[in-house]
Amino acid sequence: MREKILELKNLTIRFGGVTALDSVDLDVYKGEICALIGPNGAGKTTVFNVITGVYQATAGEAIFEGKSILGMKRHDIARAGMARTFQNVRLWGEMTALENVITATDVHKRSGLLGALFGLPRSRKEEKRDRIRAQELLDFIGRERKEIFTVISETKQLEDDTVAKMEEAVASFKKQFKSSVA
Repeated sequence: MREKILELKNLTIRFGGVTALDSVDLDVYKGEICALIGPNGAGKTTVFNVITGVYQATAGEAIFEGKSILGMKRHDIARAGMARTFQNVRLWGEMTALENVITATDVHKRSGLLGALFGLPRSRKEEKRDRIRAQELLDFIGRERKEIFTVISETKQLEDDTVAKMEEAVASFKKQFKSSVA
């Protein structure tokens, strides 16, 4: 039996008199590649904003790995393993690609600010772990400098070979890093 990692049931959000999401149902299973596709204004970004805690749903349920995430704080949802990226990737230009990727791991650190400032053992261990993981990710995508690959998020038409290359890259990432991609 397939393991459900994300379940949206009747997810609804209203902004004043405007209903942005109306009873959305969605199931994502472990290891599955899932896409939300639709025209501008269809609510794709709003779905991600609700399930990552940016917006609070008006009604419905969002269950991640068996637990309701509605009402949770953004950092708690991220710590639980639900994260998002934004369409406009902004990097710290003075930092290397490795340092930029390491920055994304901060939400998972337990050592805190003082641990980092004073270089306490737990903080050093986390930094080492995160550096290794970030380098693995960079090696995977084949970038060693300040370069980042861009995935086309919205387009009317993609060439068949481009779609095939994207599908192959996502499938390979999913397999190597044992991740679900939505």
